[in-house]
Amino acid sequence: MSHLHILTEVFSKPWLVEAVTHGNIARIVGQRAGLIPVEGRMPAEGSCGEEVEQDEMEIIDGVTYIPIGGVLARKTTSFERGSGVVDYEDIREELRIAEEDDEVVAIVLDMDTPGGTVGGCIETADVLSDISKPVVAYTSGMICSAGYWLASQADKIVATRGADIGSIGVYCAFVDISEYYKKLGVSVELFTSGEHKGAGYPGTSLSKKQRQEMEASIMRIHEQFAAAVQSARPQVSSEIMDGRVFDAMQALELGLVDDIVSSRADAAKLALSLANS
Repeated sequence: MSHLHILTEVFSKPWLVEAVTHGNIARIVGQRAGLIPVEGRMPAEGSCGEEVEQDEMEIIDGVTYIPIGGVLARKTTSFERGSGVVDYEDIREELRIAEEDDEVVAIVLDMDTPGGTVGGCIETADVLSDISKPVVAYTSGMICSAGYWLASQADKIVATRGADIGSIGVYCAFVDISEYYKKLGVSVELFTSGEHKGAGYPGTSLSKKQRQEMEASIMRIHEQFAAAVQSARPQVSSEIMDGRVFDAMQALELGLVDDIVSSRADAAKLALSLANS
């Protein structure tokens, strides 16, 4: 993903991510691109800021553990490993390897993610729903937004007591920097073939119709998100798909998770029991 593509993804595309994380990403990307003044401290862990340790896929006693820790995105080649970004393609490839390995009988998704981009999420969720081996999604941190879309396609979801679950929703953060450009003496003019072409270009403002189309697009994605969750987990009410994040006990009561566990080992035991049954 080039720097231009990163700017486009962050500032004009819908996201499936917990809001604070996206705000951190937007500030970092905007500052590095010169679009946002540098003020205060840069955000830290898990937000494309400081380096964080990335785990590797591993197989133990017939269970494949696939780590999904960080912001989810597609075509992340411009990010160094340890940047706190996980590529959807890497997840799909590791699922393929686990599915084809005869020594693997079950899969545990070891998750701690605030969510990420829409692009790549739907395709990865589709791959997950087609896996023939038992899949258990586990977290001791958070499974939010795009992360929950993926987790909902697993056979079971389990979490430790301190985990956060949910943030089912979609949004697009359009940053209008036209006034900032004016202060710099920069004027942006767009010559387009249609009213919606060029919507969101840096230095411009959205028209009323462009805003309406952006809102409609977000609602279409949300409908797909809700449908995917409820097709796999019909017990989850549409009333809680409003962006709220729940603690693990609330999530259990609401049907977002299936059980509260103490560790990843408990998730592995559940996955093996599903395989044996």
